[in-house]
Amino acid sequence: MSCTNSELYEKGTKQLDSLEGAMGLISKEILSSDTLQLQKALERFTTYRLFIKTNVNDTILPGEAENIKRFFASGTALEAYSKNRPVLLERAGLIHTQITKLRNDISNLLIDEQVLMMALEKENKTSAELTGLMLEQQKKYYSALQEFKQVLPLTEEFIRKHNKGDLPTLVKQNEDF
Repeated sequence: MSCTNSELYEKGTKQLDSLEGAMGLISKEILSSDTLQLQKALERFTTYRLFIKTNVNDTILPGEAENIKRFFASGTALEAYSKNRPVLLERAGLIHTQITKLRNDISNLLIDEQVLMMALEKENKTSAELTGLMLEQQKKYYSALQEFKQVLPLTEEFIRKHNKGDLPTLVKQNEDF
């Protein structure tokens, strides 16, 4: 049983609404992530990383090495998220624009059935890929932030041990993280 022309266009519009809803939800999730908290974490990461790389030349204990490794891994993941976030949101905006144009073409019957089917398939694929990527980035971000918070006190203790009991002054002013 095949669809009539109007049924196909109606299904296409509903499919686009669904895609746009999914993209909107994940975009809002990424937009609502606490950028102030991320920025503070990145400031500390940058400062502490620089201190460790320039001032710690001695052999360190295995436990300290593991903590520093975790600190560097989580901080690097936060940096990656900070760089990827605007790119992902821009791509989501482009997909939204494409969906809006396609919906307009459908409502004005400016697109034939075969082109519609191909366009819907392409938008489905593109939206699903981006949604998956955005969800993955969110999971990595929250995981990295949690890890960073766990290892931060240990890293600060390590730095104090190697810096006469003090933290680098740039971060000491913003200790409310």
